[in-house]
Amino acid sequence: MPQDCLMQLQGLLSCGKPSLTDMERSPTIAESTSEAASESSSTSGALEECTAAAAWARSQRWQCDLCFEGFPYYERPWRLDQGRCAHTLCRRCVLGCVEWGHRCPYDNEPIPPIVVCGVMGTGQYIHHEKYEAARCTGGIPCVSADCPGVAPAADSAVPVACGGCRALM
Repeated sequence: MPQDCLMQLQGLLSCGKPSLTDMERSPTIAESTSEAASESSSTSGALEECTAAAAWARSQRWQCDLCFEGFPYYERPWRLDQGRCAHTLCRRCVLGCVEWGHRCPYDNEPIPPIVVCGVMGTGQYIHHEKYEAARCTGGIPCVSADCPGVAPAADSAVPVACGGCRALM
């Protein structure tokens, strides 16, 4: 593909304003009219190449199996392919599935921990794991944001120490 066509396609896909270098590279009106007269036959070829490039960009898009939203090729599709599940979800839908039971909504397969970890940021993952451990053990999540520890549940008013950082709660 010609370089001009790729630059035009990138401008269309990014939906941004042209940069200063784009403005400097663009021909003036006088240059473009003289070039248009001499290149009328090559214009249709360039248009076909740009159309082909746009078709290629559209073919590289993928669709979430849950919300059916289309995403560009550079956004990560999260594949839940552990066991028999082969669904592809967007980040937002994976987070929703984690919140509502850690399972694929179509075939009830558990979402692999590596997908849960990859979808969440570090702080969000620590928070998630801390509350998940507290729910399973019946304990109290640590008050420190970066500590993944859980304190045992206390029946009295005596403060208990976190199992990870030893902070009193």
